Amino acid sequence: MARGLTSKQIARLAGISPLTVRTHRRAIFALLQVHSIAELSGLRLAMTEINTPSE
Repeated sequence: MARGLTSKQIARLAGISPLTVRTHRRAIFALLQVHSIAELSGLRLAMTEINTPSE
């Protein structure tokens, strides 16, 4: 997802069904309480900033 791949592309790379990818994607979104890839990316960026030591 972080690389912008579709569920179908991810499924092909992982050797699983696109439906399985969509199911996992929904579970990740629910767990992290986000509703879009943009929100997920923003959360990832915020977590990186929190965990990066300041100079």
